[in-house]
Amino acid sequence: MEPTTGRARTLRGRSFWRKKVVLLNYLEAFHLASDMDSLIRSLRMLLQDEFNAAGIHFSVIDVRKRQLTYFYPESLSGVPVVTGEGFSGLAVAAGHALIFRSSEAPLPYHSLPETREFARPSRSVLVAPLIRDNRVIGTIELIDRGDGIEFSAADVSYLEALAPHMAVAVNHFVLAHEAKRRDEEEARLKEIARSISTSLNLDEMLEEIVLHLGGLIPYDAAAILLFGLPDRREEAATCRLDPQERLQVMEEARRTQKSWQETGALPRILSRQDYEDFHLPARPTGESEIVIPLTSSAKTIGMFLLINDQRDAYSQADLELLEAFAGQASLAIERARLHRSVVEKTQLEQELRIARDIQLRFLPREMPAISRLQLAGRNVASRLVSGDYYDFIRIVDGQWGMVIGDVSSKGISAGLIMSAFRASLLAEIRNNFSIATILAKVNRLLWETTDQNRFVTAFYGVFDEKERVLTYSNAGHNPPLLLRSDGSLQKLETGGIILGAFESVRYVEDRVNLWPGDLLLLYTDGVTEAPGPDGEELGTARLEQILRESYHHSPDEIADRLVSETTRYSEAALPEDDATLVVVKVV
Repeated sequence: MEPTTGRARTLRGRSFWRKKVVLLNYLEAFHLASDMDSLIRSLRMLLQDEFNAAGIHFSVIDVRKRQLTYFYPESLSGVPVVTGEGFSGLAVAAGHALIFRSSEAPLPYHSLPETREFARPSRSVLVAPLIRDNRVIGTIELIDRGDGIEFSAADVSYLEALAPHMAVAVNHFVLAHEAKRRDEEEARLKEIARSISTSLNLDEMLEEIVLHLGGLIPYDAAAILLFGLPDRREEAATCRLDPQERLQVMEEARRTQKSWQETGALPRILSRQDYEDFHLPARPTGESEIVIPLTSSAKTIGMFLLINDQRDAYSQADLELLEAFAGQASLAIERARLHRSVVEKTQLEQELRIARDIQLRFLPREMPAISRLQLAGRNVASRLVSGDYYDFIRIVDGQWGMVIGDVSSKGISAGLIMSAFRASLLAEIRNNFSIATILAKVNRLLWETTDQNRFVTAFYGVFDEKERVLTYSNAGHNPPLLLRSDGSLQKLETGGIILGAFESVRYVEDRVNLWPGDLLLLYTDGVTEAPGPDGEELGTARLEQILRESYHHSPDEIADRLVSETTRYSEAALPEDDATLVVVKVV
C-alpha cells in the first residue's frame, strides 16, 4: 500500500497538450451530464481511455442511508462500503488515494459478495475517495491496468488531480437527488395526511395507514398497534403477517410498551441480533426492524413497526421520515378515537334513554287507591337505567302486593336483571303461592339466569285491607322502617338471604298489624349509603330522624323531603347509587 502526493506531471503515451484537451472536454462533459448515470458513464470513458483497466468500480453516498454504496457496475449496485474493509473502505479510512500492489504484499480481500459479478484484481488496485466539504461522497476503484504493469505514483497523482472535479460533479447530483427525494417525501406525507384525515372510522384508518407506509419506506411486513385504553383492548392493523406472526408482534408491542413506561418512548432501528439480545419474538425471515412510538399530548398511544427481510435495510433518514409521518398519524388517530367516543356515547345515551323509558313503564304511573293507605313512591336513577324497582300489585279484591327491590349493579345490566325479577315475581304471584314459596321460586330462576356476582335484594308483602295486616318476607333487603303512632320504631327484617346467589333458599314470613297513624318507609341502600363530603354515609339513624321530623306531613311531602335531604347531603344532583323509596301512611 502506497500513500501518494503531488499533481500529474507526465502523460504516458500522448502529448501533454492533447491529453489536456481531452481532459478538459471530459470535465465539461461532467458538468453537462443530465443525471448520475450519464456522469458515471463519462467518468468511466475518461478513466478507461487513460488506464484501460480490467474493471472500474464506483461507489456513491446514499444520503437516505447515510452510507456509501456501490453504484457501478450494476452487479454491485446497493452493496455497502464498510469503512476499513475492502479497497474502497481502506481508502475512506485513510482519507486519500491508495495503491495496492501484489508485488509488494498480498492484495487485501476485496470484501465484496462472492455471488456478485465484478472484476477481481490480480496485480494492483488504485482507489481514491471523492471528498467534498470534508465529507466522503464516493470512491473510484481501478482494477489492474490494461498494459499489464502495476499502478504507479504518477497514476495516483493523475487520479488525485481528477478526483476533486469528479467530487464536485457527483456532489451536484447527490444534492439534487436528496432535494428531489425530500420534496417527494414531503409531497407524499401531505398526500397521506390528506387521505387519512378524511376518514373518521378508526379501523379503516389503521388499515389505510399501514398501506400508505409502504409508499414511504419499503417493508416486507408492517403493523400499527394502539395501546389499549382503560375500557378497551389493543387495536391493530397489520400487513403481510400470518396469524402466528401477528400474535408475536402483539407480544412484542406489549413488551415495548412496558419498556417505554420505564425508559421513555424512543424510536429505534433493530437488527436480528437486537431481537435475540432483548429476547423479543421476531418474524422468522425478518432481519431489520424500525419501531416508532405514536404520541399525542405527551402520551404514548401506540407504535409503528416495519420489518424488512434484508440486513441493515433501514437508516437514520428512514427513522426521521417515519417520525414525521407518526406525528401526522397520531393526530388523525386521536381525532378518530374522539369521534368514535362521541358516536358511542351518543348511541349509548340513546339506548339508555330507550331502556329507561321501558324501565319507567314497570313503575307505577300513579299510586293505586288502597283502602286505609296513603302512598307515595320515588325512584332516582344514578345512571339513566335504574337497578331499583317498586310496585303495588292487585292480587284479589281487598289484597295488594307491595314490593321493592335492588340489583347489585347499575345501568342497563341492572335494568335487565330487575326486569327478569319483576316478570318472575308477577308470574309466581298469579299462581297463588305463599310469599315464602314465591320468593324461593324467584330465587331459583335468578340463580339459573344471572351471573354469580349478580343478585337482587327485595322486600315483598301483601296487605289485607279488611284485616289491616301486612304479611311479608324480606330477602336480604334494607329492613323497612315502621314508625308507630306512639313513636316506637319497628324494622321488618324477617325473611331470608338475597335472591339469585344460591340455588335453594328457604324463606319465612311474618305478619304485622298496621294501625291508623302508622308510617311505613320502604327504601333501597342508595338512600342510606349516600356519601357526604367527608365520605360518611347518610345512614339509617339520619333516615329515622328525617322520618320522625316529617311524620305529620303527607306521604308525597315526606318522599320529596327524603329525596331532597339525600341529594343535599351528598351534594350531588345525581346519586352515586340508585335511590328508591316508598312511603305508606295508614289512615
